[in-house]
Amino acid sequence: MNKLLEVENLTITFSSGKNAPEVVSGVSFQVNPGEILALVGESGCGKSASCLGFTGLLPSPPASVKAGKIIFRSGGETFDLTAASSRKLRRIRGGPVGSGTELTEKGRALLEAYDRYTEQLGKQAQELYQLHFSALSE
Repeated sequence: MNKLLEVENLTITFSSGKNAPEVVSGVSFQVNPGEILALVGESGCGKSASCLGFTGLLPSPPASVKAGKIIFRSGGETFDLTAASSRKLRRIRGGPVGSGTELTEKGRALLEAYDRYTEQLGKQAQELYQLHFSALSE
């Protein structure tokens, strides 16, 4: 089975020069189609920097991917995200990564359910309030 995403030995720095400190060092993982990956760790351990790194959204400068390989596969195409131009990354993020994904659809459904739930709670709270204060005024 082809991997959907492969990240190998990702290293990210947040300054220029030879002695730039590594904020992410040697991160590797693979995601197969249909799998979900969660990056878990303490505050400041590099979760966000890693995600921004493999989506090409690191603020550059000062951040940069110093080492590693990021391969993304979608629709029969293979993209080397570490070698892709800014234009190519925008096209990928606007297409297979950013829209119409299962995550987007499930997230939208979750928000709609939450809205219905909070609307119902609001109605119930209003009814309780009215009942309570109408009983006090009698």
